[in-house]
Amino acid sequence: MADSDFPHSLYVKSIRHAPFLSTPLYHSSHPFPPAFPLRYLNVLNVPLPTPRLAAILARSLSVDKELSPFVQRSFSVAPDAAEVLVIDYKASTARMLRVAVNGCMESLNLVLEVCEELDQDALQESMEL
Repeated sequence: MADSDFPHSLYVKSIRHAPFLSTPLYHSSHPFPPAFPLRYLNVLNVPLPTPRLAAILARSLSVDKELSPFVQRSFSVAPDAAEVLVIDYKASTARMLRVAVNGCMESLNLVLEVCEELDQDALQESMEL
């Protein structure tokens, strides 16, 4: 589908060519184009006791889709430090960024509590170090 096929092709073009976006925000399933580009960024580096725990958290948190089409996020493990979880957020407004990051912190806390209760191996390794 060409840009001219969309009712708001100007917005689609500007978003697709934004230098910091890896994927376009506007999709045909959304009834309207975003009012703002994703100009608010936040990168969280979460140090963890083991690389295994960082990988578990990245996989667990990436399952849920972001609720707002105006927020994008990604989870990864730092390439130079395998025990660091990197959470990258992009949002159209500061409020959207704050709400999304707060929700992520709640989810992160929940997954850490579950790992503490159920994954004794991961926490035992960190105590032995």
